[in-house]
Amino acid sequence: DEMPGKVIGKCMGLRLGSSIAQKTSLGSDLKAVWNEYVKYAWLERTETPTGLAVHKYKQDCNNGEWTITSSACRINGSVYQTPEGDATCEECFILGSNQRFLSKVCNFIFQMDAARLLYFKMYDPEGVEDFEQKLRSSCNYLQRLKSLYEEIMALSQEELHLRVKQSWNGRTSSLQTAALDLFTSQWVRPCLDCEPGVSMKHQHLKGLLAYMAS
Repeated sequence: DEMPGKVIGKCMGLRLGSSIAQKTSLGSDLKAVWNEYVKYAWLERTETPTGLAVHKYKQDCNNGEWTITSSACRINGSVYQTPEGDATCEECFILGSNQRFLSKVCNFIFQMDAARLLYFKMYDPEGVEDFEQKLRSSCNYLQRLKSLYEEIMALSQEELHLRVKQSWNGRTSSLQTAALDLFTSQWVRPCLDCEPGVSMKHQHLKGLLAYMAS
């Protein structure tokens, strides 16, 4: 499909449900990854620690659609005008397929999936195979990070524990959403607070018996 024509006007950002967004990665093949990302990511910063502008994100409360605006958006100037009324500048359009930005989004979800995999290996080994099948059918695996997913699935419990520990230790709760805090408490901390290879069921049983005896 051809790109819509350009006019002089005001940029409205890149609405991910628009026809022009479908020509970008975030608006097409990686949209499912983005939808998962926004459930957990901190999107409320207005500038970097050094005072630089950041990309902006806005969700329509009526239909749930997201609009992203590049930090390089000039607001007024040459914009792509779509038949449905969207107006998007070149900078915002490019952001939808910017490799550095896509890597940030996809790696965020990948680190969450790695933590989930470790949890299954430590707490529910019977569920590992089904979870790995789920990972192999995920958008992030199929469209972006297949080799990395296969790499972590081939790791031993001890090797994966070290990988997850390196990824998650040191994250500050002040920059986390409530959803990510909950994820951390449910999936990450139970794994990192214990050494790999320990029988979780046995450990929990000992704790329950000690509690009942107290």
